[in-house]
Amino acid sequence: MPGTQLYRFCLLGLLLQLSSPGRADTAYLQPESVYLGDIAELVIEYDNRIPSLYPLDSTALAADFEVLDKKSRVFRLTDGNEMVHRMQWRLQLRPRRSGNLMLPKLSFGDNSTPALSLEVVAVPASLQSMHEVYVEMEAATLTPYIGQQTQIDMRLYHNTALSNGRLIEAQAGDALIHRQVEEKAYSIARNGQEFQVLERGIELFPRTTGELKLAPASYLGTIDATAEALAAGFTTGARKIVRRSDPLSLQVRAPPPEFSGRFWLPASRLEIAQSWDQAGDALEIGDSLSWTLTIVAHGLPAESLPQDLLALESADLRVYADQPIRSNRFEGRQVIGRLEQRFAVIANRPGAIVLPAVTLKWWDVFSDSERQARLESRTIVVIAASTPTSGKESAGRSLIAAIWSASGADGRHWLWPLLSLSLLAGAIVAIRWLQPRIVAALGPVLRRRRLIRRLQLCCRSNDAVATRGALLEWGRERWRGQAINGLHQIDNKITSRALSAELESLDAALYSQHECNWCGQALWRQIAAENRRARVAANALRKDLPRLYPV
Repeated sequence: MPGTQLYRFCLLGLLLQLSSPGRADTAYLQPESVYLGDIAELVIEYDNRIPSLYPLDSTALAADFEVLDKKSRVFRLTDGNEMVHRMQWRLQLRPRRSGNLMLPKLSFGDNSTPALSLEVVAVPASLQSMHEVYVEMEAATLTPYIGQQTQIDMRLYHNTALSNGRLIEAQAGDALIHRQVEEKAYSIARNGQEFQVLERGIELFPRTTGELKLAPASYLGTIDATAEALAAGFTTGARKIVRRSDPLSLQVRAPPPEFSGRFWLPASRLEIAQSWDQAGDALEIGDSLSWTLTIVAHGLPAESLPQDLLALESADLRVYADQPIRSNRFEGRQVIGRLEQRFAVIANRPGAIVLPAVTLKWWDVFSDSERQARLESRTIVVIAASTPTSGKESAGRSLIAAIWSASGADGRHWLWPLLSLSLLAGAIVAIRWLQPRIVAALGPVLRRRRLIRRLQLCCRSNDAVATRGALLEWGRERWRGQAINGLHQIDNKITSRALSAELESLDAALYSQHECNWCGQALWRQIAAENRRARVAANALRKDLPRLYPV
């Protein structure tokens, strides 16, 4: 029994050693003294046999410090023949005030850090003039209309060398933001000193009226040690800093009461255009006329442009709208949105039918007045469908007459001509009966081939916008009766991971704010493979169907 108790005691001690929480072997500040506005780093390290990184509660620091960043890492170390895991926390802290600030104990697991102190002093005026860094933020207008493009500029000014830095953009509330990739760098003279300037702009579109608050833009980086500062007796070395601009507040206005349009479109310029895929103005009843409407707006993103402008409720015409294709581009600092939508127009009666004019009212933000873009009305001539007595039937009667005369038919030899006429009449009836069914059967096949051919051409031309439109049409044809309005809906219906990855790449190219040279060859290969898989699955399904008359 004593041996059993000793065994249990040893086993319990081993388990406690393996599962005990790590102790804070090291907790220190880098550096221990900083200037106000600079960043200090708190490092916490402890060893543990098991790689368990306990959550670190840093809320106790909020009174005197702003926690800018918190990172954790796990290192594997070898202590003799034993593997040890070193846990590490690194917290970037910005002091809120000067003085000797005490860092309270921070808890992790069942342990805590020791109390530490950080000396925070004001920046001397002489060092401030040598290491001057600040951020400004400016809006093109402080009173934009709702939906109006508003240019926000953020500028970093510095008269000393900086490194390892990043300019963090302002954050807005309920607003759509388009970011420009390009930054501008230049130098200016200000207060007798030369400053280097890094400028970045964003385009903001407010979504609600009233006050819109923008949080400050900020810069996090390092001021490099300079010979000038060392010569003046400052031995601080490199300094990690954070600088912030003042916050910005916009007063967003509602549309003016004198605006009479159906859609609120504040822009600097707006144009609409149309095109017809079928030449000529005459068509038969039941024919489809393809009509394309294009809207281009300067100062408005494509997401704001209206669709389905040709919505008719008429006994003369039927109109079917396709999904619109939207795209954005920049011209200088101005966003130019483009919407293209196709409509199928089908006439229901013969005669002259007038397609009504299309008028789109918009608000000119430069002149602060209402304007309108207009497409004039168009008249199409609809004729009745061809009757059976024309064309083919006249040719049939001519052929019958030729057969009759060639047979040398007279009153005594009428049997063979009569039989020939009967066979010919039966063939004509059969052809007329089969023709619409053949067309109906081949129609979907031909349409799928056309869609596949168009998709292949779009992919090979590396046109991301056109490829998206062709993909959506292909998806609607393949999964008929189901709503396919976006690439994510196609992604949900496929099983190929490779094709899913190419769809994500296309989506990223469409909505990336960076200039992206998208290549469609890989996407086309995956689409072709998906079509082959679909044909194999369809053939397998037909083979698995039970026989109608089993033996």
